[in-house]
Amino acid sequence: MSQKEFHQKTHKIAVLAYLMSEALDEIKADSTQALNFKSKCDQIQGFCETILTESFSVKTIKSTTYLQDLSNKVDTVIRKNYQQIKE
Repeated sequence: MSQKEFHQKTHKIAVLAYLMSEALDEIKADSTQALNFKSKCDQIQGFCETILTESFSVKTIKSTTYLQDLSNKVDTVIRKNYQQIKE
């Protein structure tokens, strides 16, 4: 795997962790399991950001609108393509 592919996959993991944490906040999940899961998502996101920052000497992901922009795009795709699952 090339460095570029590695960093793209790290971005993907960071975005997924951000989306999971954000979704838990939005639905106000407050069970012990949900809070533990959210904490782990935040840790994963921080770990990914550290790898990217150390590797690229770029400003941190959290200090930009990068994650929020991607989150908005995912929300749009889900909203446009959502079909209720029927049993």
